[in-house]
Amino acid sequence: MLISARWRVWIALTVVVLAGLLGGLLARPFGAEIHEQRLSGLEWAETPAVLPAAPETGSLPLRLVDMGGVGIPADTAAWGHSYSHATHAFDQLILDGPPWLDPAGADAVREDWRAYVARMARMGSNAVILDAFLELVTFDGLGSGTEVYPDGDPLRPRHLAYRAFFGELVADARTAGMEVYLKTDLPVATPELRGYLAGLDAGLDTGRPEFWSVYAAALEEVFDQMPGVAGVVVRIGEAGPLYQADGVEYSSWMGVREPAQLQVMLRTLLPVFEARDRTLIFRTWSVGVGPLGDLHNDPAVYEAVLGPIRSDALILSTKFVRGDYFGFLPLNPTLLVGTHERIIEYQARREYEGFGALPNYLGPAHAAALRQVLAANPHVVGTSIWAQEGGPLRAGPLSLYDVTGFWRWTDANVYATTRLTLDPAADPVALSEDWARETFGDDPETARGMARILATSREAMEKGLYIRPYARQRVEVVGVDAPPILWVFEWDVVAGWSSVLAAVYRAVADDVETPIAEGFEAVALTRSMRETLRSLAPRIGGHPDYPAMLRSLDYQESLFGALADYRESFLRYHAWLEHGGDPGPWRAAARRFLGSGRAHVETFGADLDFPAFDVGPALRATERALGEGGRTWTARVLAGLLLLTFVLGASWFQRRTPAFPGKGVARLVWIGASRPYRLAGRLGRGRWAPWLLAGVILAGAVACVTLLLASPTAVALGVSALGLGYMATLARSWRAGGAGSTPWAEAPAALGPGLLAALLILSVTAVRGPDYFWFLFWTREAFRAVLFAVVIGMGLWAVVSSHWTGHALSGGRGWFAGGSVLTAAGLMLLVLSGLLPDLEGTLAALDDPFQLLPMRRAIINGITHYAGVSGSALFTPGVVGGGLLLLGLVMRGRDRRPEGGPGPENDP
Repeated sequence: MLISARWRVWIALTVVVLAGLLGGLLARPFGAEIHEQRLSGLEWAETPAVLPAAPETGSLPLRLVDMGGVGIPADTAAWGHSYSHATHAFDQLILDGPPWLDPAGADAVREDWRAYVARMARMGSNAVILDAFLELVTFDGLGSGTEVYPDGDPLRPRHLAYRAFFGELVADARTAGMEVYLKTDLPVATPELRGYLAGLDAGLDTGRPEFWSVYAAALEEVFDQMPGVAGVVVRIGEAGPLYQADGVEYSSWMGVREPAQLQVMLRTLLPVFEARDRTLIFRTWSVGVGPLGDLHNDPAVYEAVLGPIRSDALILSTKFVRGDYFGFLPLNPTLLVGTHERIIEYQARREYEGFGALPNYLGPAHAAALRQVLAANPHVVGTSIWAQEGGPLRAGPLSLYDVTGFWRWTDANVYATTRLTLDPAADPVALSEDWARETFGDDPETARGMARILATSREAMEKGLYIRPYARQRVEVVGVDAPPILWVFEWDVVAGWSSVLAAVYRAVADDVETPIAEGFEAVALTRSMRETLRSLAPRIGGHPDYPAMLRSLDYQESLFGALADYRESFLRYHAWLEHGGDPGPWRAAARRFLGSGRAHVETFGADLDFPAFDVGPALRATERALGEGGRTWTARVLAGLLLLTFVLGASWFQRRTPAFPGKGVARLVWIGASRPYRLAGRLGRGRWAPWLLAGVILAGAVACVTLLLASPTAVALGVSALGLGYMATLARSWRAGGAGSTPWAEAPAALGPGLLAALLILSVTAVRGPDYFWFLFWTREAFRAVLFAVVIGMGLWAVVSSHWTGHALSGGRGWFAGGSVLTAAGLMLLVLSGLLPDLEGTLAALDDPFQLLPMRRAIINGITHYAGVSGSALFTPGVVGGGLLLLGLVMRGRDRRPEGGPGPENDP
């Protein structure tokens, strides 16, 4: 050997340490980072007096509103059980045969539609968005006319029936003084259309004009056959299965991801609008993924992508905040730049703030945004109000605007925002009084009382549903901008995820008393609103909406009370995790939350109008925290036992002490953890005691951390399968190399270095439990770096030691020893690949039962369909494992025994 055994050890250790340090860099994207301040609250306007002055623009010419709840089935059996974003609008009308649309159902929908467009016109809207496009197209003008839908295809007569029905809706709207714009995502297709597109020379390449020429033909057909349609509202920023109704053929996909693709789309479609004097309203909304991800928020991206597109037929429509419809977000800066005609989008039924079931007057915020944009941008031509749409419709209350359920608080926002579009100088407080007169009659006391309720509602919302000191800051969690209302996730789920709770706490750690106090202030504000409403009972108690309005405030008090208890519980708990001290205050708050949270579910769990929030994750997190004492002491015992074993097994201690029971076991455990290759050839049958001890400690370390799970059994079995598979493969391979029966004793030592990582995990967990471990993981970059470095370094050390052990046991056959390790590692990866569920199931496990990261359906959809991470990613361990297994078998097959090669005694 050119390099001595001692030097090989030092070289290997150096490589392991460097690999561990490099691995520590992988920790950087994890955790929460606090950035600049956002807004102070109440969305730019503490009082109407500080609203910016309105420029003298007069009424804006285009005042759009969506179609409300018209045509959406009130399918109570599905309500509250679906996170689909599909509205299912008009789906209930579809028949399997002639006349293809249910005549009675169509008549009922048309009656609702006539009433709706007439009411919206009275408010001041002059255009309505109708959720339809592909359903109206037969592609008769494309090629032979039957290339997409052949004769006999049921979609052809169904689309003709749709077209006739929607033609009536268009006529009704125009009679009411409302223009009609169709709405669609692009690309969108039926199976037949997708097959036709795939057969083109361009295929499904959205960067080719030939692809978009098919949609241009569809637009030509719609405009020629339905001359009353004024234009189409187009979105490319959201798509995928989340927006497809079950059993319906129409589906969209994220096909426009690059600026060039978007530009080709617009340049191909706009000539159709220009030639027929129609308007393409392009929504700039995007979800933050890919080259177009910042189109909605970043003026530079906006100008670079859309600046070169020029057309009198194009209007760009943009949400008024920099992001989605949350509070505490700044004005969207892209609304202040560019020369395109612009529309400002508002959401009257805010999805993240209770879907309109809670009073939430947005008049001052909408007025402030409108005035600021008008003062900076002379190209604003109108507004677009989402009165119904946004988010998973059936995950919230059964409220279909102006049609079914309780929607009166939403109505106040629709009224005020429409009136502001007519007169940007209007006073939002005066508009709230006007709305009360329109709704309850011309009684001054009622108007003033309702205005007080609405004026208070936004402060109560911001203090009750948001944690304001957190919401005021821009926070990144795992490298992604977190929403201002992170602790209530995906509309109604109260967080129990360790990453979320740690991030929120870190943002308010300097002063937890203020957000705790504000939570209870929101409850007090709600009570004052309810008292005001009750005082109006003699005047409006007979109004059909009065009982529901009172129930709404009872609902808000129950919800905000539970949330106030929970925020006090987890903020005080995390303060205790960080600093220690008396656990009494957080334990008392936790017990209060267990009572108020369960009471909220019991009172409103079956209420379709006011459904209980999903406090299950928060309840489980709270119960787990209250029960952490046992797991903490388990970690302490295991950490103490492992440390004592290491001390007793260290050579300097062994040399200075007489024989005692367990002395040899301690020595074997220490060598197995630090230098497992030194045990090669020195173990015989029956030496199971050290490995039993080591296995218990390793399992305990995994269990102490993963007992954050509702049930750790699956993880324990999975980890055991990986470890046993690795050891068994090594043992069989070494035995095949001529080492007799001893490999079954040496093989467990291959995982010995894991004990050093276990000591770190157990020592941290022993301080204040598993939640303390995860608190440090999410909030301390140095701890994450050390943890990653130790785990990766010890993993690599285990691999190196396994090679050296095999080298010694096989009489110096290096190729065989290396092949044995690769074979074992490959098999372990194959086992891992087999244990993992599909991609969605794997991601969902981070949410429940792991409770580490929020992985609800919308986030999973974003990862799989927006970020383009496919299920094939889970084949990577299997593919790599298969490759390693094959390579290991080839290396073992070489089986070269060098002449006079080193035996076990000459190995490092």
